[in-house]
Amino acid sequence: MNATTEHSTQMHEFIRNVQDRAKLESYGESHQLSRAVMTVLGQSVSGGQAKKLAAWLPPELHAELAGEHGHATAFDKSAFLDKVAGFIPSVDPYEVEKQVSAVLRTLRDSAPEGELTDTVDQLPHELAALFR
Repeated sequence: MNATTEHSTQMHEFIRNVQDRAKLESYGESHQLSRAVMTVLGQSVSGGQAKKLAAWLPPELHAELAGEHGHATAFDKSAFLDKVAGFIPSVDPYEVEKQVSAVLRTLRDSAPEGELTDTVDQLPHELAALFR
């Protein structure tokens, strides 16, 4: 298997995991949701932390996560969810929270044991709770 095929498989598995957890009907919706969450998460943590997170993600999601360099923007949970909702079809606050949590839990499961602690520590407690 070449590197491109391996990356594509990694992305497919990540998106399918999000789709299952979020109970979304289509792969496309799950893909759009994953990109949206990574974009906002990339804005919420330091540039250095975003680069560390990207190491555990499929390469196709690196650009979203690392799109914001430098200082983190302190979003509370509500602002984070509102920003994600601007990128996806769902506008129901409960559904958006459930879907964001599905992506963050998939990210958590992709990260090596204990390696997500620095990221979670940079987030407000109520937002960090969505990783659980």
